[in-house]
Amino acid sequence: MSEYVHGALLDSHVSVIGWLICNMFFSDRQQKDAKLRATIDARLTESGEKERLKEELRAKLIECGWRDNLKTYCKGSLPLITMVCCS
Repeated sequence: MSEYVHGALLDSHVSVIGWLICNMFFSDRQQKDAKLRATIDARLTESGEKERLKEELRAKLIECGWRDNLKTYCKGSLPLITMVCCS
């Protein structure tokens, strides 16, 4: 029985070490991604390109009917949401 306990402890330690290594890798990657996103956002904002892109996207969504479709969908879902929340 002690062999099983030691084997389980060894497996547990290996799992923890693996988790720590993965966590360090992904944490580093997330930090790099966050810095890159911040840099891109700052450059787009400074150049005025961010606002232009937002306006272009907004216009295209209206043009293709996406916004109206979303409004219709939400209005249709409201009675269901009210019924579930207020029951």
